[in-house]
Amino acid sequence: MIRLFSLLFTIFTNVSYAQVTPTVIRDRPSCSACRISLSLKATLGDANGGPGELHGNVRGVRADDAGNLFVSFFAWGELLAQFDRAGSFQRRIGRLGSGPGEYRAAWLFEVIGDSLFIIDPGTARLTVHSLRLNRELRSASVSWLARASALARSTDGTIVGNTVVETPEEAGYPLHQFSADGKKLKSFGSVAPSLRPDLRLATMRSVAPGLSGGMWVAQVSSYDIELYDRAGSLIQLYRREADWFPPGSGRIVTAQPDGEPPQPKVVGVQEDERGRLWVLSIVADSGWRRAFSADRLPPRRAGAPQYYGVEDTNRLYDSVIEVIDPRSGKLISSTRVDEALAAFAGRNMAWSSVEQGGLTGVAQVRLWGLAFREH
Repeated sequence: MIRLFSLLFTIFTNVSYAQVTPTVIRDRPSCSACRISLSLKATLGDANGGPGELHGNVRGVRADDAGNLFVSFFAWGELLAQFDRAGSFQRRIGRLGSGPGEYRAAWLFEVIGDSLFIIDPGTARLTVHSLRLNRELRSASVSWLARASALARSTDGTIVGNTVVETPEEAGYPLHQFSADGKKLKSFGSVAPSLRPDLRLATMRSVAPGLSGGMWVAQVSSYDIELYDRAGSLIQLYRREADWFPPGSGRIVTAQPDGEPPQPKVVGVQEDERGRLWVLSIVADSGWRRAFSADRLPPRRAGAPQYYGVEDTNRLYDSVIEVIDPRSGKLISSTRVDEALAAFAGRNMAWSSVEQGGLTGVAQVRLWGLAFREH
């Protein structure tokens, strides 16, 4: 009881960031001649077997400075896969296991320089893997990061992760900065931190470094884009008002063919070299009910509800790609595409996946190039 009181006291009194008046972004683009284009650059994964065959649900795709592509999976026992810029398979990263250089679930990672920073919830470990030497450089226990859903490198070399930490000092903050050896430095990202396990989606963020040295942060369940400075203070808030993206409840809702359409989500944010802000969102496809399997899946446990599985994510969602001018607070251009883009893969790149058979099935990754034309 004493610990619970301490936790609640910390949550509702530790308000360390000043309120910022949001800049509201309307639905009318300021540049009628501007165009956003999407073009397929490569397909990763062997569809008919071979060393480059991918299995399970694709979890992340990132590119390094040389154009190499790395793919992780939401499946136990699947190792990271490396491809070249043309989509040819190169190698697997590490080995299966719990020892040095081994992984049980290398789901979340970030490319930093010539190294991979890998979060493995199976071993509750942060591993730094050298791409040049193809071996582990160091690792650290980071049980508090085991549930992280996003990572981004700050310009000062530290890393920002989005996760839920339930200690009294950090509870309710969605963002946590840590050093390259896994040491927690500070928590931030909320003007009124609160711990609501029933609102898991409300704590999820996409994160990306800003040109000025700060951090861009996109809320997943509502179209709010935040900019934090190096100290972790909120300095700007952009609130997008669009009929196609009503604010979400923050609850994770499993879409079903006999229910409501899947809720929209912001899945990526990125600042380009000219200071323009790119935002990726997914919205329900007009034929979203066709995305589900014909039969319900077996229940996960006795008495649990049975759901229809999603057979084709690209039938469930379309994507909306938008370019925003943060200086004027205006929407520059917006386009909707018939593809469920999952996230940015790097500068001017996004990815989607085609999966068959769930966690044991075969998957392929589509790598898309993004371009912006002003006239």
